[in-house]
Amino acid sequence: MSRKPVIGVNMNCRNAPEYPGKLTYEIPNLYVEPILAAGGFPLIIPPQEQPEILESYLDEVDAMLFIGGADYPPPLYGEEYAPETGRTRMRPASDLTLLRLSRERRLPLLGICAGCQLLAIGAGAKLIQHLPNAEEHAGGNFHNMEIVEEGLLARILGRRRGDVCRVNSFHHQAIDPASPPPSLRVTARAFDGSIEAIELAGDVPAIGVQFHPERMPEAAAFFRFLVEAARKR
Repeated sequence: MSRKPVIGVNMNCRNAPEYPGKLTYEIPNLYVEPILAAGGFPLIIPPQEQPEILESYLDEVDAMLFIGGADYPPPLYGEEYAPETGRTRMRPASDLTLLRLSRERRLPLLGICAGCQLLAIGAGAKLIQHLPNAEEHAGGNFHNMEIVEEGLLARILGRRRGDVCRVNSFHHQAIDPASPPPSLRVTARAFDGSIEAIELAGDVPAIGVQFHPERMPEAAAFFRFLVEAARKR
């Protein structure tokens, strides 16, 4: 039997009120089951502060998925906390290290929601810590997204530049468009101009989407993309 492509998946980490003084690692099944359905093998990577442990996980990985979750601390991108920014994410530097090591290994990448923001932070971008119309982006609301550049997103969805799609929304932050780094390309924007999809420069597939495809009918296409990119690698 041929080896299935291994997709590394990061995890959320939080204080566990049911176990005082302990941390809980967790991941929704909505990220795991589509990888299996697409023919991949998910390898769940707990947040660790020792790079050598993350390296050992990546030795087994063919592509990486960075999932949604709590806000990343603003000091990671050179800002102070805004009042609306959450402080519940634990061991956030682990994800940034995992992203850096993944890029060094030239792994295909998919970032979803906070994972999309992580890809941007890793490329040198900043975040808008609280959108002025955050209520329109929260709670799973659906809104329009326009594909503004051809690229991976258009190919995954079978669309083209100028097409408008409906996507869900579970966030209050977004990538700051004021000074995007050269290595980051915006390929889709929401109804209000906020950034909905990015790609990282280079010949290795690396895409981030602000919406949650794992909660949409289009989920299979995104996970097939990642598994196929891992298989080609």
